[in-house]
Amino acid sequence: MKSLFIGIFTIIALHLPGQGVGINSNGSAPYAGAILDISSGNKGVLLPRTITSSIVNPIEGMVIYDTVSQVFQYYNGMLWLALLQEGSYSFWWADQDGDGYGYPFNVIYAPEAPEFYVGNNNDCDDTNATVHPGVPELCDEIDNNCNGAVDEGNPGGGIACGSNVGNCQQGTLTCINGEVVCLGGVGPQPELCDGLDNDCDGIIDEDAGQMYYIDSDSDGFGDVNASFILSCIQPSGYVSNNDDCDDTNASIFPGAPEVCDGLDNDCDGLTDEGVC
Repeated sequence: MKSLFIGIFTIIALHLPGQGVGINSNGSAPYAGAILDISSGNKGVLLPRTITSSIVNPIEGMVIYDTVSQVFQYYNGMLWLALLQEGSYSFWWADQDGDGYGYPFNVIYAPEAPEFYVGNNNDCDDTNATVHPGVPELCDEIDNNCNGAVDEGNPGGGIACGSNVGNCQQGTLTCINGEVVCLGGVGPQPELCDGLDNDCDGIIDEDAGQMYYIDSDSDGFGDVNASFILSCIQPSGYVSNNDDCDDTNASIFPGAPEVCDGLDNDCDGLTDEGVC
């Protein structure tokens, strides 16, 4: 037992607090600027061999040999990173969504790119293949082009709203809370009978107001088979009803006297009732 302790202290030379610790086989003092000085002519230091996910509470500065990536990894306080190695090794970043852009917080160091890894770290969302640098910005509350801004510019398409005719004023499309809106303009609205060009087509009060029907025989009743028109004033030759069953004969209309002539003079659906 005594010889065992002598052997241990022959290999490890401990020093008082405030000084470094030397581990060697010749008992020499450690380098003054080092807290731990290890020296050997025929042995190396073997770091823990494991995987980064096996360490539950890593601390900044921890170093291991990762048996999956087969490189040394160190923990920078937020994530594990590969230590630099000499040779043709390079950094590769994970491209899980397959858009050609890597995620900056998932990196390995290897001689060539493994599957699903690329040589850039420009992707801001590696779960969405439509989000990466160079894509058009959309009005969707997402940083589509990964420039750090959300819905910037004019993601509504760059087209002005309003047509500068009638009562309308041209505005600018912009994106607010994920919705494209017209800012600073008066855009098309339903046409009203108000003397204004509500729908911005250059015409005032068209297709608005009351329904009118043509009265070709001028008996005060509109053609039951004709289409209506909308107008804010009654057009000439039009009436506000479509009760005439024959708009080519002024003696045929609702309320007209029934005559024994084989016609439905009063438009009640019956012919010559009570007169023949």
